[in-house]
Amino acid sequence: MKVRELLYWLQGAFEINDDQFFLTAPAAGKLQEKLSKVDKKQADPQVIETIGYIKALTEEILAADRPVTQKRLSDKIKVHLNDIFVHAIEPSIKGDQKPQQKKGSDIVAC
Repeated sequence: MKVRELLYWLQGAFEINDDQFFLTAPAAGKLQEKLSKVDKKQADPQVIETIGYIKALTEEILAADRPVTQKRLSDKIKVHLNDIFVHAIEPSIKGDQKPQQKKGSDIVAC
Protein backbone atom coordinates (compact mmCIF):
# COMPACT_ATOMS: atom_id res chain seq x y z
CA MET A 1 0.00 0.00 0.00
CA LYS A 2 1.27 3.47 -0.81
CA VAL A 3 1.35 6.25 1.77
CA ARG A 4 -1.42 8.18 0.06
CA GLU A 5 -3.68 5.11 -0.05
CA LEU A 6 -3.09 4.43 3.64
CA LEU A 7 -3.94 8.00 4.60
CA TYR A 8 -7.15 7.88 2.52
CA TRP A 9 -8.06 4.58 4.18
CA LEU A 10 -7.45 5.97 7.68
CA GLN A 11 -9.29 9.22 6.92
CA GLY A 12 -12.23 7.15 5.69
CA ALA A 13 -12.26 5.12 8.89
CA PHE A 14 -12.59 8.31 10.92
CA GLU A 15 -15.21 9.81 8.58
CA ILE A 16 -17.59 6.84 8.50
CA ASN A 17 -17.62 6.51 12.27
CA ASP A 18 -19.19 8.92 14.72
CA ASP A 19 -17.37 11.38 16.96
CA GLN A 20 -17.10 8.78 19.72
CA PHE A 21 -14.87 6.58 17.53
CA PHE A 22 -11.33 6.02 18.71
CA LEU A 23 -8.51 3.58 18.08
CA THR A 24 -8.33 0.85 20.69
CA ALA A 25 -5.06 -0.95 21.41
CA PRO A 26 -5.87 -3.82 19.00
CA ALA A 27 -6.82 -1.38 16.23
CA ALA A 28 -3.67 0.68 16.88
CA GLY A 29 -1.63 -2.52 16.59
CA LYS A 30 -3.16 -3.30 13.20
CA LEU A 31 -2.55 0.28 12.08
CA GLN A 32 1.09 -0.02 13.13
CA GLU A 33 1.40 -3.14 10.98
CA LYS A 34 0.05 -1.20 8.00
CA LEU A 35 2.34 1.75 8.75
CA SER A 36 5.40 -0.51 8.80
CA LYS A 37 4.53 -2.01 5.41
CA VAL A 38 3.65 1.23 3.63
CA ASP A 39 5.63 2.14 0.51
CA LYS A 40 7.17 5.56 1.18
CA LYS A 41 8.80 5.95 -2.24
CA GLN A 42 7.95 9.16 -4.07
CA ALA A 43 6.01 10.51 -1.08
CA ASP A 44 6.05 14.15 -0.07
CA PRO A 45 8.35 14.78 2.95
CA GLN A 46 5.43 16.35 4.84
CA VAL A 47 3.41 13.18 4.30
CA ILE A 48 6.32 10.99 5.48
CA GLU A 49 6.52 13.15 8.61
CA THR A 50 2.79 12.56 9.15
CA ILE A 51 3.32 8.80 9.01
CA GLY A 52 5.98 9.14 11.74
CA TYR A 53 3.63 11.26 13.85
CA ILE A 54 0.78 8.76 13.48
CA LYS A 55 3.12 5.89 14.30
CA ALA A 56 4.24 7.65 17.51
CA LEU A 57 0.63 8.29 18.53
CA THR A 58 -0.33 4.67 17.87
CA GLU A 59 2.52 3.60 20.17
CA GLU A 60 1.03 5.84 22.87
CA ILE A 61 -2.41 4.31 22.24
CA LEU A 62 -0.92 0.83 22.69
CA ALA A 63 0.55 1.93 26.03
CA ALA A 64 -2.59 3.77 27.18
CA ASP A 65 -4.61 1.98 29.81
CA ARG A 66 -7.75 4.12 29.67
CA PRO A 67 -10.23 4.60 26.82
CA VAL A 68 -10.35 8.35 27.48
CA THR A 69 -6.61 8.54 26.73
CA GLN A 70 -7.02 6.42 23.59
CA LYS A 71 -9.83 8.78 22.45
CA ARG A 72 -7.68 11.87 23.05
CA LEU A 73 -4.78 10.38 21.07
CA SER A 74 -7.11 9.23 18.28
CA ASP A 75 -8.49 12.77 18.06
CA LYS A 76 -4.93 14.06 17.61
CA ILE A 77 -4.49 11.67 14.67
CA LYS A 78 -7.81 12.81 13.22
CA VAL A 79 -6.87 16.50 13.44
CA HIS A 80 -3.45 15.87 11.92
CA LEU A 81 -4.98 13.84 9.09
CA ASN A 82 -7.39 16.66 8.28
CA ASP A 83 -4.51 19.11 8.21
CA ILE A 84 -2.33 16.97 5.93
CA PHE A 85 -5.22 16.49 3.51
CA VAL A 86 -5.84 20.24 3.34
CA HIS A 87 -2.21 21.18 2.84
CA ALA A 88 -0.44 18.29 1.10
CA ILE A 89 -2.66 15.52 -0.23
CA GLU A 90 -5.71 17.32 -1.61
CA PRO A 91 -5.09 21.07 -1.39
CA SER A 92 -8.18 21.73 -3.51
CA ILE A 93 -10.60 20.40 -0.87
CA LYS A 94 -12.77 22.76 1.16
CA GLY A 95 -10.82 24.46 3.89
CA ASP A 96 -7.66 25.02 1.89
CA GLN A 97 -5.75 27.78 3.61
CA LYS A 98 -3.81 28.98 0.59
CA PRO A 99 -4.57 32.62 -0.11
CA GLN A 100 -6.50 33.15 -3.32
CA GLN A 101 -5.00 35.56 -5.83
CA LYS A 102 -7.21 38.51 -6.68
CA LYS A 103 -7.57 39.77 -10.21
CA GLY A 104 -7.33 43.48 -10.88
CA SER A 105 -11.09 43.72 -11.46
CA ASP A 106 -11.78 42.11 -8.06
CA ILE A 107 -10.16 44.95 -6.14
CA VAL A 108 -12.63 47.39 -4.64
CA ALA A 109 -11.54 50.95 -3.94
CA CYS A 110 -12.32 52.31 -0.50
